Amino acid sequence: MKHYEVGSWIGFAIMTQCLPVALFSLVGFTQMTIWAKGKHRSYLKEFRDYPPLRMPIIPFLL
Repeated sequence: MKHYEVGSWIGFAIMTQCLPVALFSLVGFTQMTIWAKGKHRSYLKEFRDYPPLRMPIIPFLL
């Protein structure tokens, strides 16, 4: 899930007011954040001209 996909799931959880959907969104976002941070670290090491201020998953936050 990318950040736009997480936003869609959160919107769906709000519209349906369904706790399992909200939990799925939270767990999916947490897992994707872990993967994105790892990929971001590897890009910083591998590519010399990779933008150091780029955020792994949410611009200006994470």
